Amino acid sequence: TLTFTPNAEKSYTGQARILSNDPNYPEMSVTLKGKGVDLCRICSGVIQVNTGEDPYELGGFLSIFGSEDSKTVTVSNIGDKPLKISAVNVKNDAIAPAGTFKITGLKTPMTLEPNESGSFNVVYSATGEAIEFAVPELDSNVVHILSDDQWEPDYVIKLNGVLAAVLDLDLE
Repeated sequence: TLTFTPNAEKSYTGQARILSNDPNYPEMSVTLKGKGVDLCRICSGVIQVNTGEDPYELGGFLSIFGSEDSKTVTVSNIGDKPLKISAVNVKNDAIAPAGTFKITGLKTPMTLEPNESGSFNVVYSATGEAIEFAVPELDSNVVHILSDDQWEPDYVIKLNGVLAAVLDLDLE
């Protein structure tokens, strides 16, 4: 029995020597050839995002008197190859900003191995009396997760937040 266990995707050659007590053929040589192939199913890193709600939206931020509200985003690699995340950027409302979103708790670039996860926080702080809502068409109030995922290299999450002062709260 011969076993072939390649450690790279390439062609291999070798020789097997067979020794016996046969007086006519005490030694025989057999040429061996094999090829290492990758048996991956997907053959790529694949991004999966968990925001605790719709994976393409992160809302419900509430800033009371300028305090910060934070929510966690988990990014996982559900592929069978490493996933390289090159950057995570937040784009705030540039036209009529009433608050700011920022990213904390993340160092990029980073690589997630298959079935590995990482996380970061999106932090919102209101600076004026208004409601912040995402306008992806204007690249406003969104997070971009840039990776080498071949199907979704720019994963976009919409962000929505509100300053408590614009709410008509009846506390009675």
